[in-house]
Amino acid sequence: ELPLREVLLGDARTPLDAQEEAKQKVKELAELWLDEHPWARRAADSYRKEVEARTAAERCKKTSKVGRFSSLLASGGALPTDLQLAPGYGRCAPSFTEQSAESSSPSRLRRLQKAAKTAPVIQESLRAKMMALIVASVESEADVDLLKQCLESICAQTTAPRALWVCWYADSKLRFLVRELLEEIMPRCIRKGTPLTQLQMEEPVGQWRHVEAVLRARQKMGGDVCDMWVALAQAHEVWQPERCRRFCEEASQASNCVPALLVSGLEETSTPEERWSSSSVLMRLPVLCKFLASLPPAMLGHRLCDLAFCSYAWSEPAALNLRNLTLPSVALPHRAPAQRIVQAALEESLMEELSMEEKQAAFGMRRSAGRWAEVISAKDFLRFFICAHLAAEGLQLMQLFGSKATSVDAEVWKRISEAFEVGDDGFQWLQRQAPEFSKQAKLALGELQEPDEKLTLLLRSNKPSHSRGPPPENTQPT
Repeated sequence: ELPLREVLLGDARTPLDAQEEAKQKVKELAELWLDEHPWARRAADSYRKEVEARTAAERCKKTSKVGRFSSLLASGGALPTDLQLAPGYGRCAPSFTEQSAESSSPSRLRRLQKAAKTAPVIQESLRAKMMALIVASVESEADVDLLKQCLESICAQTTAPRALWVCWYADSKLRFLVRELLEEIMPRCIRKGTPLTQLQMEEPVGQWRHVEAVLRARQKMGGDVCDMWVALAQAHEVWQPERCRRFCEEASQASNCVPALLVSGLEETSTPEERWSSSSVLMRLPVLCKFLASLPPAMLGHRLCDLAFCSYAWSEPAALNLRNLTLPSVALPHRAPAQRIVQAALEESLMEELSMEEKQAAFGMRRSAGRWAEVISAKDFLRFFICAHLAAEGLQLMQLFGSKATSVDAEVWKRISEAFEVGDDGFQWLQRQAPEFSKQAKLALGELQEPDEKLTLLLRSNKPSHSRGPPPENTQPT
């Protein structure tokens, strides 16, 4: 009463058996991944139906040209019971009865148990869906090494994210190294159940242009977006192994009225500056798309747009503030907002060019500023003037969605006066001219837009997700 396969081949393993088991493992992994991505499951089912229809049509054409025995083998049906094959002759497709008997046989169960032990372990995903988005601007081989450390730390997560996007730009000399790195990491991500998708930018742009490009590409793919949380990161960051798991646990308990999870008090050595890093925010995908859709092009491409994003997240009253989480250990330390603004302004002032009217206005302000302005050269004063305008833009982005931080304003003007060595007189002059600089910054950056028109390019569906438990105690719906 043993199955035909057991009678012919016994319980001995052959290279063909090992090959079949390897194929079965790949099929099981593929089915697990398709179960986690309904849109991919629908596409796969549609493709299978097309292949089955094409195969059936070809089989009908061949039936008239072959005999009964050949057509029976081609159809995968059962062989007659009186047919006996010599040992080692070949393997035929078992019938439905034989498959049922084989599935309950002890040898079959032993093989399945062994395959379960040797197959890669994919941890069951929590209710919260999390997408990791890495932005990488590669300028040297050291940046490639940092990107590798970041991706390896994501592969080492105890709970892997549902999807991983890497949006990158590199010079033509470094593109091969980046592609080679991503091709090396992709199989590891697949074994963890996290598909890696890369998007290469053709020209160097700011961080949030990278994020916008990823969301546009994902919208065209038609992915599931309703319940997704997005974790943003730079290529120099290294994630601790429990980062995704802790984030998913907190996100699964958050109700629909919570747009973002804010991380503060990461470690004993952490500082308040970490709240001005995009890595400290886990935001729902529809809310992130709404933020990007409301920004004018000048803001979206600005070097310090990260400050506007943090202002948007931390000023949201319904956002949930998480404390005492051991989350990212970052390769490069966080910098204070004032330091970031001044450094960006000093670097950009070397490349910024003023029109003739702007130069005349700057020299007019120099003549009326006082004796301190005559100590520095005309060229240095022009750079001082440009740096003040760029710093005002950074302050405007930082305060775009929140209250005005006078302490940060004073620290920015103090740092600029120290960089140009203009003393207290120059510092006081900057504070008096701050309202005018802020007015010019608003004109340069533009006004916030209505997100409805642009939102359709980033988000396929704005349908709210299902409830994920009771709302937090200190949270009110927006």
